Amino acid sequence: MSGGMLIISLVIIFAVYWVVKGPRGTIRLDLDDRYTNQKEHGLAVQEELTKRGKEATYLGKSEIEIDGETYFLQEQTWPSYGPPVQHTLLKKVKKNKQ
Repeated sequence: MSGGMLIISLVIIFAVYWVVKGPRGTIRLDLDDRYTNQKEHGLAVQEELTKRGKEATYLGKSEIEIDGETYFLQEQTWPSYGPPVQHTLLKKVKKNKQ
């Protein structure tokens, strides 16, 4: 394998890993059920985080507070051989410095 092909392969692997794992500071959850309703999804995430010992409150509009920090709830759906797989990404909301 030439040097150029190796670099391209490494970039592709890193890009796929970054998309699946999410950027630094992101929490990824895989819930047992699939949700199409935003509020039901948020409440299910709140319940799952509470089971894991976190203090979580769904704030509405895809925002959830976890241990005093606000996160944005983002849903990702990936095709698979069976039904599509739904992943939940929680991205920390950066506070504006004033």
